[in-house]
Amino acid sequence: MKDPFMVMQLRVIAGPVRSKSVTITPGEAVRIGRSKATQTQLTDPTVSRVHCELQIENDQIIVHDSNSAAGTFVNGKRITRRTMKSADVIQVVGNPNTFRRYNGFGT
Repeated sequence: MKDPFMVMQLRVIAGPVRSKSVTITPGEAVRIGRSKATQTQLTDPTVSRVHCELQIENDQIIVHDSNSAAGTFVNGKRITRRTMKSADVIQVVGNPNTFRRYNGFGT
C-alpha cells in the first residue's frame, strides 16, 4: 500500500551547495538545474537550466534526464530514466547528489 505521507530527500554531497536537502513528495516533481524555477538552483554554468527531474512513482524515486546537454549520470553511467536505490549517486556535470529515503508524516 502506498503511504501518502511518505517523504524522500535528495541531498547534495559535493559542490557549492553541499549539504542542501530537497524534499520529494508523491505527486510533485523536483527539478534539478540552474533555473530559479528549480528546487536546487545550482551555480555550475555547465548544468542545464532544468537538467533533470525526480518524481515518486510507486513509492520509488524515478530520475529523468531533461535532454540536458551534458547528461545525467547515476553511479557513473549516463541515463535517460532510472529508478533510484538508496545508495545511488546522481551526477549532473560536477555536482554529485545522493538521495536518502526518509519515511515519515510530512516531515
